[in-house]
Amino acid sequence: MKLAGKDIDSFVKQPLKARAALIYGPDHGLMMQRMQAIIATLLPDPNDPFNRTDLTQDQMLEDPARLSDELASYSMMGGRRVIVMRDATDKATKLLEPLTGALNDNNYLIVCADELGARSSLRLLFEGNSALAALPCYKDEGRDLQQLIRDYCRDARIQIAPDALEYLSFHLRGDRLMILSELEKIALYFGENSSISLDELRHVMDDSSEKSFDDICNALASGQTVAMCRALDRLALEGVHSVAIIRAISRYYARLADIHALRAKGQSTEQAVNALRPPVFFRQKPILRQHADRWSQKKIDHVLHLMVQAEKDSKLGGDLGDTICHQYLLRVVRAA
Repeated sequence: MKLAGKDIDSFVKQPLKARAALIYGPDHGLMMQRMQAIIATLLPDPNDPFNRTDLTQDQMLEDPARLSDELASYSMMGGRRVIVMRDATDKATKLLEPLTGALNDNNYLIVCADELGARSSLRLLFEGNSALAALPCYKDEGRDLQQLIRDYCRDARIQIAPDALEYLSFHLRGDRLMILSELEKIALYFGENSSISLDELRHVMDDSSEKSFDDICNALASGQTVAMCRALDRLALEGVHSVAIIRAISRYYARLADIHALRAKGQSTEQAVNALRPPVFFRQKPILRQHADRWSQKKIDHVLHLMVQAEKDSKLGGDLGDTICHQYLLRVVRAA
């Protein structure tokens, strides 16, 4: 069965609606969280070595009968068994397809995979069988991310102002576990029964490298050489690798390219900025509009090409990687 986003949480709490689950997608943190939640529902002790077996696809391919044996086995200590198959790809489909009829109440199969396309044979196998379930795990963005923050703050007994919520949803990055880790730090800092305002949140987060990434992108696209060098110095003191800086700049100019693409379809600059996903923080919107007007598509393409070359040269440059990165950024800031 194919689960819609709104149905996934209820399924995780009641996984016996199916006899096996495929958990897949680009958000590995969310994938691990859902896998662990399902196992905790099925087993009194999620780490019980007698009732839980973890295997990889490579192990299954080396010994094709192994999975069949595991699904046919009964627990030595009694109770249900859980078999977890990791690193699955479409190569696993031929192994799993003939075994779907062997699934029973004594065992539960969980298959974990990276992102799978709509035509993936593994995904189609789980989506097309009512005894199986497919759970996509996509990164939290936009409204979904804001709802995650609201739920976390509610459980932590913290009130967060609407503009602080928007600011936090704009700046949080990474997979589900990384986001929850950052929220936990914020909750520990403010404590229970507290209220978080935008100014307080910015005071806490302004010391992070994420703020410096914003500063360097804004300075670079505005042609402000001194401000760019200061942001570079802050990132260097924080030990941020040059490749991370280059990729942050590439993401920013890719957003400028997205704005140009939307304007080519008839949207105004303001409409294009509002249509971007993940949403743009409201204080960044006028800056982004200004940069979209300042940079032509031709120049944006040139910067994106430079960043590809900058990453390659920085990686090959060894100890000179930071210096090489700075030289490329000076070329960009001059172009502005």
